[in-house]
Amino acid sequence: MRSLSVIGSSPEFADMFEGQFVRQGKDEDRDIEMTLETGWNLLTELPEA
Repeated sequence: MRSLSVIGSSPEFADMFEGQFVRQGKDEDRDIEMTLETGWNLLTELPEA
């Protein structure tokens, strides 16, 4: 599971993932398109395996 170890070894990515993807503000009404776009944008921050 090399790909999972890359995520686990990147504390910066983990912070960005939690801050931008997992935590959704009380007043934020994010639709599925915005959620997917956010996820893809975060994935581009990972180093290539």
